[in-house]
Amino acid sequence: MLGQTLGAWRGRTRAELGLPDDRPIVATGHQAALWHPGIAVKIMLTDLLADRCGGAAVHLVVDQDANAFETIELPVRGTDGVLRAQPWRWTERREEVPTGRQPARRPQPLADGPFALPQVGIGAEAAHALLTRFADAPSVAEQLGRAALSGLRSCGAIDDVPMTSATAMMDTALARRLLEEIEADPWRCAEAYNRAVASVEGSAPPLLVRDDRVEIPLWRLDAEGRRLRAYDDDLARARDERLTLLPRALLNTALMRLGVCDLFVHGVGGGRYDQATDRWIKAWLGVELAPIAVATADVRLPLPELAESKPSVAAARRALRRSWWDPEPRRDGSACPGPRKQAALAAIAAAPRASSTRRQAFRAMHGMLEAVRAEEQGRLRTLEDDLAMAHRRARSMPVAQRRDWMFLLYEPQVLRDLREACRERLAD
Repeated sequence: MLGQTLGAWRGRTRAELGLPDDRPIVATGHQAALWHPGIAVKIMLTDLLADRCGGAAVHLVVDQDANAFETIELPVRGTDGVLRAQPWRWTERREEVPTGRQPARRPQPLADGPFALPQVGIGAEAAHALLTRFADAPSVAEQLGRAALSGLRSCGAIDDVPMTSATAMMDTALARRLLEEIEADPWRCAEAYNRAVASVEGSAPPLLVRDDRVEIPLWRLDAEGRRLRAYDDDLARARDERLTLLPRALLNTALMRLGVCDLFVHGVGGGRYDQATDRWIKAWLGVELAPIAVATADVRLPLPELAESKPSVAAARRALRRSWWDPEPRRDGSACPGPRKQAALAAIAAAPRASSTRRQAFRAMHGMLEAVRAEEQGRLRTLEDDLAMAHRRARSMPVAQRRDWMFLLYEPQVLRDLREACRERLAD
């Protein structure tokens, strides 16, 4: 490929990145953040697979992305008993500027709780400590990447996993050679790319192809550091004017799977879009990329709303309404009115229509109901409380069911159990 064997390119790229070349490498990657367990499981699986084959693991921080990172949400319980997601804005962010081009910062103080669980407060404090510890990193991407890997390691979820970045990948000889290949015939590159993404729904938007200009699968940075779409004429400017070019998603993983790893672990989304990467590189360069694996997990915080078997709002409302209009306690579970109400209804039915006797019977029934309600006020109050609780639970459930809380908010044993579940799946 491009004048050298794939093995030669891989050895050279690993050396440039300071990675070992005497063993297999299993890699994964994600945007800079303190991830939720469904993302963290990729690192766990990567680490386990590397250990299993006597290889090395590596994490790629996707520092060319301009993802949001400045806010971490924490589950809290309000004075009304309802769960809410409270944002902790730990830093500021410049819109559309890659995380690798934004400085690391000391985190702002944590917001007050009351946190929904004790571990939430412990995890939030741990996040603050980790972000403070790595506040001298060269970028916020590296700050977050180091913090995440260190946090997972301290939980016993991974061993020591080294980190590289998309920015570092662009400084390799392989990346420079691929840019030369794009520049030599950008139309061919873009057309192969567009056929590939068109064949995989939801993978990536097509590149603009015109007779005089071709969009390429990279970003260029403007004077403010913001990402803009790159075109073929930007390649010459990048050489002559030191214009910064950074890879988009498909080129990013192509570089890793060509030049670094023997296996790449994706999440569900990456596993889908990288099918397009396989087809693009095969059509454009005629080579097969390193294979991929896919890992994901759903882990939720042990909030009481998920464990409770309580009536729904509709069921609680029906129970209260029935007991209000028929307050006599029933032990047989019958849906029929109680004996006293049945007698009152019979008296109403027996009286002539529009008669004073019928009106008196109606008033007598309601007087009887008021008296029974007074007798049963404790039970009715319990049913009112059940309805209020059902409303609180319904309002809390969207928060309770979330799976995307920062992994540090979970008990360390939960993360170790997730790693062990990965190990068991590998043994199957």
